[in-house]
Amino acid sequence: MCGRKTLTKTVEKIVEDLYVDEWHMDNYIPSYNIAPSQFSPIMINKNNSKVVKRMRWGITPTSSRSMSLSSNIINARYETIGTKASFRGLIKNNRCIVVADGYFEWEKSQEKRAPYYLHNGKKKIMALAGLWTSIESENGKVDSYVIVTTQASKHIEHIHNRMPLIIDDDKIDIWLDINDNNDEKLMDLKSNRSLSYYPVSSFVNHSKNNSKKCIQPLQKEETLNLFQ
Repeated sequence: MCGRKTLTKTVEKIVEDLYVDEWHMDNYIPSYNIAPSQFSPIMINKNNSKVVKRMRWGITPTSSRSMSLSSNIINARYETIGTKASFRGLIKNNRCIVVADGYFEWEKSQEKRAPYYLHNGKKKIMALAGLWTSIESENGKVDSYVIVTTQASKHIEHIHNRMPLIIDDDKIDIWLDINDNNDEKLMDLKSNRSLSYYPVSSFVNHSKNNSKKCIQPLQKEETLNLFQ
């Protein structure tokens, strides 16, 4: 699964890298530790324009009016999004790009969970496949999203067997184009690029911690202690 991510780039860099046409998110602040229930920039196709807007991480099932974290779905399995009732309509009509530049995953080893930071090596923007919807809550309408996950690449599956579906830049338009629901195209979007990764401090475990320390590599001595 994917339960934490980062977006540390400026608005200007995001707009430039993703060829964004419209930016509709006020008060954007780069983040080193984005957790479920928090808001972050999401890109959709609106009238053939790439539009970035503010959305909340986690879709609340229609059977629940509560926006509590415990009732939210934060990930959707790529292999079953076409058959699950929660996502059947969204895969056809509400696909989005979750804008990130890395994510965290926890490797379980000897009863301990060790956090790793995964990114694309050059720490460029990563386009994660997502689905979004608008839900009426006690506080009004809220746009929210899930991250689509797939089987992890061989070189990182020792950390976790799932990973976000990362889409190459030249295939972003295919994912966003809801007028084109060609199943063959949609099932052939996974990037073949290898991710870089390294262990980080348990500082990231607490969602209130949000600084560069979240993505700083562990020093050699710290890494040894972590696995003792």
